[in-house]
Amino acid sequence: MPATREFKYLPPDQPLLPQFVARLYRAHGLTAPRQRSRSDEARPPQGKLKAVIIHNRRFGPELVDVLRASAEACTATCSGLEVQYLNWTTVQPFSRQLDLLRGTDIHVSSFGTALYTSLLLPDGSVSVNLGMGSHERHLGLPSYGEEFLATSHRGLRTLYMPLDRLLRGPSVDDVVALLEQAGQVIRSGFPVPVESMEENLSVFGKIILNLTMSSEASHWGLKGWRRQDAAAAYTGEASAELALGNGSVLEYCSEDQTRCVLLRGHASPLVLESEPDFESCHVDVTLLRALKRSHGLKEALGVEEDCECVACQACGAGHL
Repeated sequence: MPATREFKYLPPDQPLLPQFVARLYRAHGLTAPRQRSRSDEARPPQGKLKAVIIHNRRFGPELVDVLRASAEACTATCSGLEVQYLNWTTVQPFSRQLDLLRGTDIHVSSFGTALYTSLLLPDGSVSVNLGMGSHERHLGLPSYGEEFLATSHRGLRTLYMPLDRLLRGPSVDDVVALLEQAGQVIRSGFPVPVESMEENLSVFGKIILNLTMSSEASHWGLKGWRRQDAAAAYTGEASAELALGNGSVLEYCSEDQTRCVLLRGHASPLVLESEPDFESCHVDVTLLRALKRSHGLKEALGVEEDCECVACQACGAGHL
């Protein structure tokens, strides 16, 4: 969540991300996106909200057909929404992409590069994360990918394709329903910045956030540290490359040195206990399973079988 934290070269009330976005737009000869204090601010009462569904290389042909049909259906039937399906390779040069994003209200895609462009949206917009029912790095497990993006832009709200629909494959009706919900969220006038980062997380992200805030051992273990004092000894002034090779400062949780670091930002493998190795990463498994119950993970997944893990790949939470 780098954009939500203080940056030593800026005053505390000036987060880094808006500064970067404004500079990027100016560098391409464009005015930066509108800043708002509420999502319904400076919007014509009868004006249409513009939504874009961004093509993702992970989309299969069937999903692409569903998303194209969803864009057409919603434009025809949704009140006050205009939706198009876009492949960025057809929108060139990059300044044209920025100009389009500057006027976008609802951004729809899945994780990876396509999701990162949501960081360039105006305040008061909505990002819709479609997730994936199975990912190449953790086959058989549903995932929403880099959820930290949703907490980095505090001017946005993020919505997620419901887990049970994600697992069976979203339909046109499912996508249209999310687009209509996104429009309602904008018109409801949510505050900018969003009051709580937890609002923009999926059930996976909320469980991990609560786990790391409630368990010190889990907090440091998931960052890749075995001991808090070893972590505290690293000031962050050295380069990442130097730090990764400095065994005298860092003490890793696992032999491959990376296994505990939330699998490149994907929370679901940890929540569903697929990996990493909980013993070496010091995850408080008892607390993790209690959080899965309190956040209703079984119900969200549509899992009926009872097992010790509450909800995991073995008891039907995944495809395998």
